Amino acid sequence: MDRSKTLDWLLVTLLLGLAGLFLSGLIAVDFLTDDFHMVRFVTYGPESTASFDPEDSTEVLRYFAMRATDRFQLYRPLVAVSIRASFDLHGLDPVGYHVENLVLHLLGGLLVFGLGRSLVPEGSRLMALAGAALFLLHPLQIQVAAWTAARSDSLAWLLGGAALLWSLRRPGSFLGPMLLLTASLFAKESALAFVPAVLLLELGCWWLA
Repeated sequence: MDRSKTLDWLLVTLLLGLAGLFLSGLIAVDFLTDDFHMVRFVTYGPESTASFDPEDSTEVLRYFAMRATDRFQLYRPLVAVSIRASFDLHGLDPVGYHVENLVLHLLGGLLVFGLGRSLVPEGSRLMALAGAALFLLHPLQIQVAAWTAARSDSLAWLLGGAALLWSLRRPGSFLGPMLLLTASLFAKESALAFVPAVLLLELGCWWLA
């Protein structure tokens, strides 16, 4: 690893550590608003699914084929699988859920730094760090660590952003970015915003070749 990349890793690790320390107080927060509904939903299922077995963790995979119900009108099966896994690990203790959300948020900041280093010219280290810091510490972003249901935003950003970064660094890969894009759409519908950018990079590479 050359000295420039080593410095990148040192600086971004320091930033992530400081951000994690700053946000660590949110771990002690209780479940909020939709969190209660989400945990109940992934453990007992929608009211229309009488055969749902809350003791069987694999039942949550049925949400990939689920239709909207009066109680849950959003199609986000990857979030359901994620929160069910959290329930199996932590039960109804909100601390574990918030720790996982915080880790996802910090990984999102790392992704912002990586995209910044890829999108702007050489010597953009400070700009990439500033962008990552803004992402990690902006009040609108902090909610993802305190609000379990906001995990949908973190998962959509991580998967969609990773698809974009993959296409930027290895244009023409196609399969990998498309798989990540598909997964991001299972997390939140707003991930559609990544589709035109990734398709433009991938198809443009093929066209120019």
